[in-house]
Amino acid sequence: MFDHAAVYDLLHPPGPRILRDGPAVLAWAAGGPQVLELACGTGAMAAYLASAGHAVTASDLAPAMVAKAQQRCGDLVRVLEGDLALPPAGPWDRVLILGNSLNLLADHAAVGEALRAIHRVMAPGGQLLVQILNPLAPGPASPRLVTASGFIDGRQVVAAKSLVPHAGGRLLTLSWGSPGDTASESAWLLDLDEPAFSGCLRTAGWASWTSHGGLDRRPFAAATDPELVIVAVAR
Repeated sequence: MFDHAAVYDLLHPPGPRILRDGPAVLAWAAGGPQVLELACGTGAMAAYLASAGHAVTASDLAPAMVAKAQQRCGDLVRVLEGDLALPPAGPWDRVLILGNSLNLLADHAAVGEALRAIHRVMAPGGQLLVQILNPLAPGPASPRLVTASGFIDGRQVVAAKSLVPHAGGRLLTLSWGSPGDTASESAWLLDLDEPAFSGCLRTAGWASWTSHGGLDRRPFAAATDPELVIVAVAR
């Protein structure tokens, strides 16, 4: 059986992701030294922020991801196992949730509860940055397939990630393997458009928020931007 975290890095190579997204996230984090990344995956962004001088705590629900993040980050980052809906005690100046992780929650009520729990551990004036798919854009509205191949534990592996929209959400499936050894897992991603997300923030008690078309925080265009980035400010 292949290491789940290694398959994740095969499909989402840390180097190109940090090169593309790291400077924008670092610019957003600049105003807050205490940073929490929820659903941190294998810890690439947490390590990047810590190397720039931030005090970073990162958590993920999957033990394999936590182990890989601990290996990658070493002493730079405090890495914990935990649910993003139950964040560790703060106060945090900056909280970060990347890559549609919030969409794994069951429904809008669960998203609202998670946002309320995060708000409780924020420093006054602290900021939350969330990156999710914009379900109204043409790209996310269509099925999507990402494939990759490489070596894990000395074996050549092929991996595939598919997203299939259906009934207010999308089926996420990860498959990987080599001859004689294959595996797959699936999860349901909740669609959250900008009005729905704003409603969740409002009921969770956030003071204000802005909507953007990417991590560079350009103005959000609902009809065309494939991702939605929200920056919310705590009371």
